Amino acid sequence: MTRILFVTSEVHPLIKTGGLADVSASLPAALQTLGEDVRLLIPGYNQVLDALKVKKVVATFSVFAGQAPVKLLSAKMPHTNVPV
Repeated sequence: MTRILFVTSEVHPLIKTGGLADVSASLPAALQTLGEDVRLLIPGYNQVLDALKVKKVVATFSVFAGQAPVKLLSAKMPHTNVPV
C-alpha cells in the first residue's frame, strides 16, 4: 500500500471552479478503492469548512510570529470517505 497526499486547491463537492475539482474528487477515491492510503489536503476556505460537518483538530502550529496559530483539521469527503 502506497501512502499518497493529494494536494489541491479545489475538490468537488466542497468547492469547485473548474474541472480540477472533478479530478481532485475522483482520482483519490479511485486510488482508495485500489487499496491505496490516500489523503486530501486543501485550503480551509470558508465554503470548505462549512461543507465538512464533522471536523477534528489534529495539529496547531505557528507559521509567523505574532500571527494567529494555524489549525490542521481532519474530516471525511462526502460520499467517498476519503480523508481530507
